[in-house]
Amino acid sequence: MEEKEENVGDLSYDLRIPQERVAVLIGKDGETKKEIEEATGSRLQISKEGDVAITGNDGILLYTTKEIVHA
Repeated sequence: MEEKEENVGDLSYDLRIPQERVAVLIGKDGETKKEIEEATGSRLQISKEGDVAITGNDGILLYTTKEIVHA
């Protein structure tokens, strides 16, 4: 099966969330993170320390993703 790689990453935004929110943002088995990525077309990279890197191609969706992560 061939995996299609999307060109995600022309724009980026870095932010930090409290360490205790990392598990909430990722969700059980990564479901919350996947839902956010699918809904916004962005990619989230989350460290266990709370550093979050959001990358994507659409500035408005990038801003939307940032607001979702901050909520």
